[in-house]
Amino acid sequence: MSSNTREYHSDKREAQKQQTRAQILEGLVTVMSTGLADITIPAVAQAAGVSVPTVYRYFPNKEALLEALPSHLGAALGIAPLSMPTTVADLAEMVRQIYGQLEGKDALVRAALVSDLTTRVRAVTVPRRLGLIEHVLAGQVQGCSEAERTRLRNTLFILSSSAVVNAFKDYLGLSWAEAADHVSWAMQLLAAAANNPQGESHDTHDK
Repeated sequence: MSSNTREYHSDKREAQKQQTRAQILEGLVTVMSTGLADITIPAVAQAAGVSVPTVYRYFPNKEALLEALPSHLGAALGIAPLSMPTTVADLAEMVRQIYGQLEGKDALVRAALVSDLTTRVRAVTVPRRLGLIEHVLAGQVQGCSEAERTRLRNTLFILSSSAVVNAFKDYLGLSWAEAADHVSWAMQLLAAAANNPQGESHDTHDK
């Protein structure tokens, strides 16, 4: 067999693997969109149209499956990978970019994003997101105590959650982009106030 033939079959197998992996993740999105309190591998397998062993072949456990969801949704939404934020302004801009691109996207994917409040997803994603915000604040916000910085971290975390962004949409009739803009503004305003306890004026919007 020629090297070109071997390369063709290798590329074909890899493409099939990627397709099956995406199919499983779409099954996870489908299960999440139903609002189930607990996500099970058999339920994901059924939604994806594959066997339970196939799911485990790609994802050894439920946590690994959930870990793979953000990048899959990002690709489905056409959101380019974002650089690691180093300031609160970067963090706020990340929120603006992610949620700002949801308008007009597939309802099933948006439903899955909103359902990140399910217990199993929280257990995987919350520590990572809190750690990211804490890292940003440690390097930028110096004008408050450790306890105050922890409160700020928690508040910024809640503000950037899909539940809050969606509340702006549901209660005020804003678009995803408008809601994200409000959240981005509030995050920067709070961080500026925490870093400036003497009350000097800061304009954080549209800088």
